[in-house]
Amino acid sequence: MELPGGLLVDNQIRRDFSFKPMTGFIERAIAESGLEASGLPQQVTSILTTSLNKVAGLAVNRELVLSLSSGDRLFLMLQLEASIKPEIKWMTASCQHCKELIQFQYKPGSMPVKLAGENFPRGPLSLSFADVSIRVPNGSDEEYIAQMGTQASSTMEHLLARLLNEPDFSADIHSLTNQDKELIDNTLDLMAAQPGESVSISCPFCSHQQQIFIYNYAWINTETDNIDEEVHTLASQYHWSENDILSLSRNRRKCYLQLIEKSQNTSQTENKFQSSGSL
Repeated sequence: MELPGGLLVDNQIRRDFSFKPMTGFIERAIAESGLEASGLPQQVTSILTTSLNKVAGLAVNRELVLSLSSGDRLFLMLQLEASIKPEIKWMTASCQHCKELIQFQYKPGSMPVKLAGENFPRGPLSLSFADVSIRVPNGSDEEYIAQMGTQASSTMEHLLARLLNEPDFSADIHSLTNQDKELIDNTLDLMAAQPGESVSISCPFCSHQQQIFIYNYAWINTETDNIDEEVHTLASQYHWSENDILSLSRNRRKCYLQLIEKSQNTSQTENKFQSSGSL
C-alpha cells in the first residue's frame, strides 16, 4: 500500500511505507502508549515511531513521524488497526432524525481515502496582502497545538502562523481577511490527503440517510488490552520467558493460544467420558 500524501524526498513525492512485523513488544507499546503521552497527537507519534519500519525508503524515527502530514498519520493508524484487529465490528449510534438506536457494521481500514492534491505538501497562495506559500498540517503542528490548550480562535491563529511562515517570510496573521481565511481553508482541503471519518447509514426505523462519525482512535486503548493475559497463558503452559513470548509474531502467538485452548477442551471432554465410565 501507499500513503495518500507522502514525503518530499529529493524533490519527489514518495508514498511507500512498511510496518515492522507485529510482535507482542509492539502491541504492548501500543497499549501503554498513553501512559507518558501528554495528549493524543503525542501518543500517535509514539505508536507510529514504534510500529513503522520505513517511510519513503527512510528509516523511521520520531522526527520523521512528526514530519508526516496529519492525513498520512491518520491513514497509518487506520492501517495499523486493520492489521491488529481486522474483524468486522458492530457499532451503535443514535439516529439524527428519530433518535432510535442504529446498529451497523464497520470493517477497520475500510474508510474511503482522499488522495493529496496538486502542490502537496506546500503550494502557492495569493492573499490580499502578499503572495505566499502554505503547507499542510503535520504531526509537529498537532503536538504543538495540543500542548497550547488555548481557545479555539487563538489556536487557529497559531496554526496558520506555522503553516504560512517560512524562514524568509513571516505572515501577519492579524492582517488576514475573511476572504483570505476562506481561501486558505479551501486550498488546504484541496491539497491535503484525508481518510474519511464517517460512514453513510440509512436508519431502519425512519429511512433517514445520515453520516455517522467514527472515532478512529478508539481502538488504541481497547484492542490491545489482553496482551498481558496472553503472556500469562503462554508462560503458564510452556514456561517461556516474557521476552520470548513478546518476540513472537502476533499470528504465531495466536496459533499457540488456539492449541492451548484445543488441548484444554480435549482434556475436559476426556474427563467427562472417564467420569461417565466410572459410574
